[in-house]
Order: sequence, then C-alpha cells, then structure tokens
Amino acid sequence: QASPAAAPPPRAPVSPPALIEAPAPVAPAPAAAAPAPAAAAPAPEEDAAVKRFWEIIDASRAAAQGNNDAHARALRERLDALDQTALASFNAVWLAYRDALDRREDLWGAIYTIRGGCSDDCHSDFVAWLVGQGRAVVNQVVRDPQALAEPYEAWKDSVENEALLYTPRDAYEERFGELDISAHAVREIADWPRDAMASGLKWERDVLHQHFPKLVEAYWDR
Repeated sequence: QASPAAAPPPRAPVSPPALIEAPAPVAPAPAAAAPAPAAAAPAPEEDAAVKRFWEIIDASRAAAQGNNDAHARALRERLDALDQTALASFNAVWLAYRDALDRREDLWGAIYTIRGGCSDDCHSDFVAWLVGQGRAVVNQVVRDPQALAEPYEAWKDSVENEALLYTPRDAYEERFGELDISAHAVREIADWPRDAMASGLKWERDVLHQHFPKLVEAYWDR
C-alpha cells in the first residue's frame, strides 16, 4: 500500500505592500514683487541759448520804441557785446526761427491779406520783424495767424524790417569772418501746429477768406 503524499511545505507569509507616502505639498513660490514705478523724468530745463536769445530780442525791442531802424541799432549794440561763441549761438537760434517762420504759408497768407499783397522780399523782411516782436507774439500767431492783427496795429513803423534781417549775421562777420553754422534745434518749433495752408494756392479773396475771415473783412475789403 502506497504511503500518502507528503504535505506541501507551508508558504512564507507575504508582507503587505508598503504604503507609498504621498509627497509633501510644495508651498507655492512667493509672487515676484511688482517692479517699482520708474521715477518721472525731470522736466527739461529751458534751453539756455533760446532763453538768452529772447532776452536780447526783448531788450532791443523795448529800446526801439516802435521804430525799425532803432530796433536794428539796439540789437546790434547788444550783439557787439557778445563773445564769438555767444554770437554764433545767437545766430543759430535766429536762423532756426527765421527759417521755420519763412516756410509757413499761413503766415505769409495772413500778412498778404493784411497788406493787400506781399512779395518774397516783403515776406522775408516781415519774418525778421515778427521775430523781433518776441517769443509770445511768435507763438501766438503761429497758432492763430489772424492774431497778427494786434501786433500789426500796435507797431508804429512798417512790419517789414530789412535792417533787422541782416543784423545778426553782419554783427558776427564784421568781427570774426564768415559765419558757417547750422540752425539751432529748438524744441518748441517742433511742437508748432502744422501749416494751415497748402502751398501752391492761388491767393484770391475766397481762398483767403476761407483761412482768414477776420483779416479779409478788416483789411482786404475795406
């Protein structure tokens, strides 16, 4: 008789799987601090060359008492007191304003309306006179050419000042020789409004009245 099969050896106990711990929560990184606002840029200082230019113009106009020749003489006296560097600087600022005003059709149209005509030479002499009236007047009429009527009526002499036109250059060249400069970069000229008149217009009454109704009625039609 066969003996019974041996019983299988007992299994080793199986350990339960190890518990896997969840990773500890990671604290969110602190938000980056907002950048500090940039400090406001300081307001640009007044251009010293431009400021000095207008001081000389104003002083010479005050001494002239409404007379063009006296204005040119008074300006020359003040320019003769400047050294070469300061006199060249004055000329550079003069050139900047003169050229910028000379290019404006709206100012030419305004003086054309007031006078009933104005040639190229008339216009150049008018621009010199206008610069001679000072910064406030220049900036006023650039923004409103019809405002030209007020200084026009207040000035005792002609609004064409050829002598004043050449005074700055003559003052330099008679002392220091040929003047070779570029126009000074004047910030406020860049901020002027655009010319209100297109070039090439035929300056008849209807066109002038469209741009300068007050001047046409006050001067052209009288």
